[in-house]
Amino acid sequence: MKRLAICLCCVFLLSLVVLPGSVLASGQQTRQTVEDHNKWFMGVLQKEVPDYFNLLTDPNRIAEVQAYIQRVYDWIGDKPHKEAVKLMEIAQKGEDPYQVAALIKRFESEKKGRNSQVQNIQKPQPLAQTGKFFALDSEIRRNWADAKKWCERQGGRLPRINNSNSITGDIPSGTPIDGFGSVGAPWPSGLPGGGYWTGTESAGEPGFSWFVFDNSGGKVDGFSLRQRNDGRVACVP
Repeated sequence: MKRLAICLCCVFLLSLVVLPGSVLASGQQTRQTVEDHNKWFMGVLQKEVPDYFNLLTDPNRIAEVQAYIQRVYDWIGDKPHKEAVKLMEIAQKGEDPYQVAALIKRFESEKKGRNSQVQNIQKPQPLAQTGKFFALDSEIRRNWADAKKWCERQGGRLPRINNSNSITGDIPSGTPIDGFGSVGAPWPSGLPGGGYWTGTESAGEPGFSWFVFDNSGGKVDGFSLRQRNDGRVACVP
């Protein structure tokens, strides 16, 4: 018996209006057989993840489906590479509805746990030295591109140096940095120490961006760092 042509990509990630009977039969597979299989697939989703099933099958919630899909992609993209590959395989090609349901359940579970952490870690707090507000993810290191995406998902952006997207040469003392005050200023009160990405690239050095850290004197300092390296993330509105 040939495997029926239904996949997670059809039902999940490209799930704008996928209903039983939407998967094309091939060869001797009859329409009824395909419809029965799709009905079974959707029935499992309805039983295992009813909220997702209701979202998926409501033609008036297409925009919500698209937003949900993007959040799942973002969640997978934040995983270590090997794990992300396996999860994406299910998300794009999975044909077992129980695997699909397990993926959705895991996403929802981790999202709830993450939201709890967000209240303690990412909740914007005024920093005494600057009066700026941060969304913090100081426990997880990310490369520059991922740090930018993370801040955008929080509704903010990476801090900029001197309000510039790129800077040539050294940065003198007193140069303003969003949220951090300025180069040479005391490290912001309440902000965990370490190195944080900025949104300012190093002009003349392709693939490098500026990295802010607290030096041995407890002052704001920085240097250009290759974007593929990992750093902490602090976002400004």
